[in-house]
Amino acid sequence: MWVLDVVNATTNSVDTSFYLVAGEWSIGRKKCHFNFHSDSSISRTHALLRVGALSAEQLQDPTTRPALVLADQQSRFGSFVNQEQCFAERELKSGDLITFGAKRTVLRVRYQVFVLVASRILRANRARVNDTCRRIGMHLISTVSMDATHCIMDPGRIVATVKVLWALVYNQPVVTTPWIYAVLERKSMAEPLPRHYFIGTQ
Repeated sequence: MWVLDVVNATTNSVDTSFYLVAGEWSIGRKKCHFNFHSDSSISRTHALLRVGALSAEQLQDPTTRPALVLADQQSRFGSFVNQEQCFAERELKSGDLITFGAKRTVLRVRYQVFVLVASRILRANRARVNDTCRRIGMHLISTVSMDATHCIMDPGRIVATVKVLWALVYNQPVVTTPWIYAVLERKSMAEPLPRHYFIGTQ
């Protein structure tokens, strides 16, 4: 899952994190998906961020990443990636630093890996689960793995399967499928990822 961290240029600490989902999102000073009102060097609509979805093949391959592209919208003072001006589209990678105009606003790109092990998900629910994972950039696999980050199952079907026991032993949180739906349906990408669909937590 792609994440944009808004970095405080003075302290180098993270002020806000945007957890991105697939789509085209505007960056600017007013009436955009990501607004930076206090930076007058940012144009009203300064740039677009295009977040790709995982392909069906990528969904099962945690080594792959969906596309993330920055496109300057003929802004007055420019968009920069790692201090290099972006005149057209620029594909981004984890660790890139995006700045705009006077470079007071700093966005750090990172990829947060989510690898979900599916356990006893009903056939009728699988298409929606797969589509949601693809759109939010979370990989979904069918076998246990040391590289997994979570185990996911349908609500009301909590059974101590081998996959669930493995997750508990290796401290991989067990979540229910409404969790990924809630991640996708957040009103703002600045909202933190929800915690209330984690089994065993409130």
